[in-house]
Amino acid sequence: MILEEVRKIMLPLLKSAETRRVQATPLLDQSKRGKLGQYMTPEEVARLLPTFFSNADDQVRLLDAGAGVGSLTAAFIDQLNESNEVFSIDILACEIDTLLRQYLIETIADCREWCESSEIQFTSNVVSESFIEYAIKRIHSNSRVKDPVLFNRIILNPPYSKVGAKSKERLLCQKVGVDSGNLYSLFVGLALKLLAPKGELVAITPRSFCNGPYFRAFREQIFTEAHLEKLHVFESRTQSFKGDDVLQENIIFKLTKNSQDVVEISKSHSADSEDIRLITLPKDDVIYPNDPNKFVHIVTSTEEKRIAKQIGQLPNSLSDLGIDASTGRVVDFRATEFTSSNPKTGYVPLIYPSHLKNGSVNWPLEGFKKPNAILDSEKSKKLLVPNGVYVVTRRMSSKEEPRRVVASIYDGRLFDFENVGFENKTNFFHSNFKPLKTELAFGIYAFISSDLVDAYFRMFNGHTQVNATDLRFLRYPSSDKLFELGSKVIRLKKRDMMEIDRLVRDVISNP
Repeated sequence: MILEEVRKIMLPLLKSAETRRVQATPLLDQSKRGKLGQYMTPEEVARLLPTFFSNADDQVRLLDAGAGVGSLTAAFIDQLNESNEVFSIDILACEIDTLLRQYLIETIADCREWCESSEIQFTSNVVSESFIEYAIKRIHSNSRVKDPVLFNRIILNPPYSKVGAKSKERLLCQKVGVDSGNLYSLFVGLALKLLAPKGELVAITPRSFCNGPYFRAFREQIFTEAHLEKLHVFESRTQSFKGDDVLQENIIFKLTKNSQDVVEISKSHSADSEDIRLITLPKDDVIYPNDPNKFVHIVTSTEEKRIAKQIGQLPNSLSDLGIDASTGRVVDFRATEFTSSNPKTGYVPLIYPSHLKNGSVNWPLEGFKKPNAILDSEKSKKLLVPNGVYVVTRRMSSKEEPRRVVASIYDGRLFDFENVGFENKTNFFHSNFKPLKTELAFGIYAFISSDLVDAYFRMFNGHTQVNATDLRFLRYPSSDKLFELGSKVIRLKKRDMMEIDRLVRDVISNP
């Protein structure tokens, strides 16, 4: 069933669950919601997830992990139709919150009534312990029997919250081959181990797992144990969970134990939009077979596919160029003994994101609420780097920024100092923590600031944070081409981004 069709269907079970969700949300302990990662599924989102499943088997064993009020279970039952020749449904729903579990039991009762009226055998179990503890016990139990009872359908909107490296949950998960620093990925990883052969798992999560080292172990697990079949991305950062303060971009994805040759990727502005675009790609164009990091390339159009190929085939990594990108060394609240609001004798520039403007560094700033300078002394020396030419980026870009990567040139030749400090909310490009050659710096600045790199970066990053790691994993033109590009940018009378974009496209065409 395609997304446009499901929006036209009345879903009475889901409608009742949505009423419960609205009633329950203000009653939750708001001080615990963040810790528990409670972002319950709105109706518009819940109705989409079941559409990613193929027609249900005649005997359905459904797992809803972190079920909340049961919206996803209700949506799944609601969308069974005549093409689903189901004669039995067994549901297991996990919910640790006492308040939500009361509403969940009501939703399960509605599902039972609907199934029995449709002559479908119905059994259910509502589990009150945490899904992590339940799943680990179930995995251990399954390992001791020849024919374990597994789920052929799993649906989940898992909690979103960071998990400490030494936390009880993470250490337990590691014992069964699941490791990640976030609850949502732990839930998916555990659920996957409870999925039957040929079974299907559909989840909505942040898209942050698709790239970067933080989720590498998680990607390794899920793409070893299952195959990515479908993926849906929302353009809006806030509309999917508009009742909650969620800034992460969310995606819906389907994993299956069946081998897949292609991946179907769709895109819409939000869960209730009708402007759906769809592209089907060979699986090797989504997860490169020789990529040890197993990054997920979310390409939603032929134009994005072209850009991904252009950037992905560039010849160099940063390390190939003898360059690195690092986070600024100065954490201001830890360095207050060294900082000063205004420059004075013995102090050097301290560069914050606010100093970066229109491709240059505007320093010092009058009336700046943060310190403009840092003491250049033996004690503070480890926080500084030699003065010279560097490329500096903001680690956080606002949603209103036209480009995700906001870069500027710090030209130390304009300042008569021996050293400079970069604050921790910036990244800076350097050569073994020494300045870059001027033309090379301008070439890197132009390249990462371009519209092509912006489009490419948005395919990979579902958040506004630009980490040094993201900049390291980017592919770059050759050193000669970057020098050539930088020389042309230096000769420009003004930093016109349209002209810089044109120069970068010329370089990309002939890397």
